[in-house]
Amino acid sequence: MKFGLIPKLLLGLGIGILIGIFGPDWMIRFTETGSMLLGNLIKFFIPLIIFAFVAASIAEFETKAGKLLSFTIGISYLDTIIACGLAAAAAYLIIPNFAIQAGQVVESIAIGAPFVTLDIPPLMNIISALVLAIIIGMASTWGKAPILSGAVIEFRNVVERVIQKFIIPVLPIFIACIFAGIAAKGALFGTISVFGKMLVLIVIMQVIWLIIEYTLAGMISKQNPLVVFKAMLPAYFTAFGTMSSAVTMPVSLRQARTIPFINKKIADFVMPLTANVHLSGAAMTLTISAITVTLLTGGELPQSD
Repeated sequence: MKFGLIPKLLLGLGIGILIGIFGPDWMIRFTETGSMLLGNLIKFFIPLIIFAFVAASIAEFETKAGKLLSFTIGISYLDTIIACGLAAAAAYLIIPNFAIQAGQVVESIAIGAPFVTLDIPPLMNIISALVLAIIIGMASTWGKAPILSGAVIEFRNVVERVIQKFIIPVLPIFIACIFAGIAAKGALFGTISVFGKMLVLIVIMQVIWLIIEYTLAGMISKQNPLVVFKAMLPAYFTAFGTMSSAVTMPVSLRQARTIPFINKKIADFVMPLTANVHLSGAAMTLTISAITVTLLTGGELPQSD
């Protein structure tokens, strides 16, 4: 029986928690080593993924790339600002009812260090990769540059194989290692007891915002938004488990390409780009978290001057 990505992610999460609670010290050190190594490897490939897909997509779109880039960035920032405002309004209305007391923080216990430490710095940071991709992609459209266009498209195909053969398969293991460390530190259930209500509020607000976005997109495109929502569920679970837009991006890209009525070239261009500029989910999380922590540590909500 072949398991899909979501069951694998959930299985990895569950196994990680069990290891963290019941595993001996050497096993915790092993999972900490795995978390460090896999995290560094995945982060090494993220700028390459962004560069490969954005540059290749711009090269394929040719003269339409400039308008598509401007529209995508503009609507992404507008969406993020609206989401942030909605989260702030909900936080100010709901969080005071959580009965959180100032100073109610959870202390974690120390755990064993990884067996080895290996730093794998990316060739460039994410913003540099995005800027370089835009420059190279646009340069390939300004004149007859079939060699340059072919090179970035071929590089994208290579990176796509890396996503399919390495990054996607190791994600459940990576999530297991992350949650093993969290559980081993004793911070899992303590964090839930303090921040559980905040987490529920974040998830509810994100789901509400997703419903609004998908409904509007479905009305404009005249397509069933439930098809897209179902296809993107593995990306949501990955984001929840890793708390990283960069790590989630390869999953988002793969899942978007499985949706039958979405243009694959659009998906290749938009997914890596919006992983860095469309941050409505992160904006909601940070806004609600900041207001909760302010109440937790200072005993009152942040006030405007």
